[in-house]
Amino acid sequence: MKLGLISDVHANLEALETVLGFFEKKEIDEIFCCGDLVGYGPEPGKVIEKLKARGAFSVRGNHDHLATKKRPPSNFNPKAASAIEWTKEKLTSSQKSFLEDLNKFEKPKNSDIKASHGAFSDPLWGYVIRPSDAYLEFQKDEERPRYRLMGHSHLPVLYAYDGEDVSRHRPNENESFTFKKGERYIINPGSIGQPRDGNWKSSLAVMEFENGEPHKVSFYRLSYPVEKTREKILEAGLPKELGDRLLSGR
Repeated sequence: MKLGLISDVHANLEALETVLGFFEKKEIDEIFCCGDLVGYGPEPGKVIEKLKARGAFSVRGNHDHLATKKRPPSNFNPKAASAIEWTKEKLTSSQKSFLEDLNKFEKPKNSDIKASHGAFSDPLWGYVIRPSDAYLEFQKDEERPRYRLMGHSHLPVLYAYDGEDVSRHRPNENESFTFKKGERYIINPGSIGQPRDGNWKSSLAVMEFENGEPHKVSFYRLSYPVEKTREKILEAGLPKELGDRLLSGR
């Protein structure tokens, strides 16, 4: 069994279509998204419908959450807030209902896997970007799942906890990690729609199972027609910076 892992699509249809094509070639059985289907990008409705058609599972991200609310918080990034207001006008009532029905936590495929958008202690807004953050997450969650999936940071990373220390692995392109007995993990596939690690290519991961249990995870980067997405952002009247940042992966 193969589980495709994505996060932070951010209404980037070109990136999503590229990733779905890759998953088809890889014969992925199921797809799980760690939230933020919408926000920033120019095609929120089409992204939602594309993921629904593929039967992908997802949790609710902070941008998904805000797209169903009256207004973003006062301290929210102004350009992101502008994109959220634009997104609200583009979504149908059924698409908003779909986002509203997404749970903050899910357990895809296996009782020992638990997923959220952000930190488990704050699933919509909390970041896990340092080993110390990961350590606290491993300590706090009373359910103690062996595998935790999350996004939000837009940075691909794997944290491994051996019961005492946390090690951080920043994956190279096409790099795989085999799970070790006795360790627990936090896996962030990175962002397919707005990477922020200095690499503009979509970031994603594939978890492979053996005998019904997770065996390894592989991280990938995929080129997509980023200039096309940037042009759509400009044509939609969204902030220019939201298109420009796609080119630099920041």
